[in-house]
Amino acid sequence: MNKNIVYRKVVIFSGVFFIALLLNTFPALMTEFQRVYSLSVGESGIIPLFSSLGTICANLIAVYLLAKEGTKIGLKLGFLCAFSGLALSSIFNFYTLVTGIFFLSMTFGLVMTSLATTYSHLPLKSQDFSMYHSFFGIGGLVAPFFVKQVLERGFSYNFVYLSYFAIFFVVAYLLFSHPFENYRTENFSIKDLKRALLNKKIVVLVLLLGFYAASEMSIVVWTGNFYKSVHRIGIKQYSMVLSFFWFVFTISRFFGNRKIKKLGVKRNIILMSILTIGSVIFMLVLPFRFSVLFFGITAFFMATLFPSMHFLINYVADEDAKGPVNAFLFLTVSIVGMFFVPIVGIVAGINIYMAFGIILLPFFVQAIVLPAVCRENIRI
Repeated sequence: MNKNIVYRKVVIFSGVFFIALLLNTFPALMTEFQRVYSLSVGESGIIPLFSSLGTICANLIAVYLLAKEGTKIGLKLGFLCAFSGLALSSIFNFYTLVTGIFFLSMTFGLVMTSLATTYSHLPLKSQDFSMYHSFFGIGGLVAPFFVKQVLERGFSYNFVYLSYFAIFFVVAYLLFSHPFENYRTENFSIKDLKRALLNKKIVVLVLLLGFYAASEMSIVVWTGNFYKSVHRIGIKQYSMVLSFFWFVFTISRFFGNRKIKKLGVKRNIILMSILTIGSVIFMLVLPFRFSVLFFGITAFFMATLFPSMHFLINYVADEDAKGPVNAFLFLTVSIVGMFFVPIVGIVAGINIYMAFGIILLPFFVQAIVLPAVCRENIRI
């Protein structure tokens, strides 16, 4: 592989890791936020709500910005939001915390969209979306482990956000010192943009991915409350359980391209969706030790779903429309998540098992609808 492409992939992967670290810290701290600010499960749903709002605002901007101005401005604006979000989240106050998480989620919307667009323009043989998304898993693995270490040493949660400034400056240097191309839509017009985004196949695939992503996030955010209410474990123990989940998830994604190549993109999505449903059911009904085991098995089955769908959408999209399509994709993920995740939280406050019934519904729909939308079983 060309050394320049290898270096580009390393820089992109470091950016994905940093974004994942920012976004996956608040789920690991959810029960701590509930304790510090005396919040119920339903009340704490405002945190993922504002997280989704931040990503929605960023992607609304990105749909136009990446088409008209390109990916470089998306990265610059995203890192400005990251700096603001870290500064606000570091202040020990609930309102600045929520505002900070809003800005950190804007970072996700702008930077992740720009990086995904840049990555999708690499030569097809160099695109490994499973590995790309595995670095998001690495951030998800590191975040709860780091949270656990900070809390065990008697520090408050805001120390976590203060510590992230060191990583912020390293990743910012890597991204802005490397001469990435500025990918944007040539001969941009609103009419052409609408036609590219409203392609029926893309719309259906994006909606499927949006609801799947909301289910994935709900599992990460609300499983802690399942273990807290049913198995009576605290945040420190759950941080280790969540780290186990992210470890399996990340390893499975890192090497997931082999599985996708063997099964094909469509078949992988259908089979893994069905197996996830079964695994989550076992997680809910078995004793704690076996429940944690099936939580890890769930991570294995889920690991290649988002990368497969993400690849499929970029495969279908027109070459010069990938920026807006990726922004539209993450915008849809955010809008669905904004309503889906808090609703699951409210239902979880009433009945945790009913909440997981809602979580599993998109997996079922995905397995049923995808064969009708995508006839070809694409092999990478």
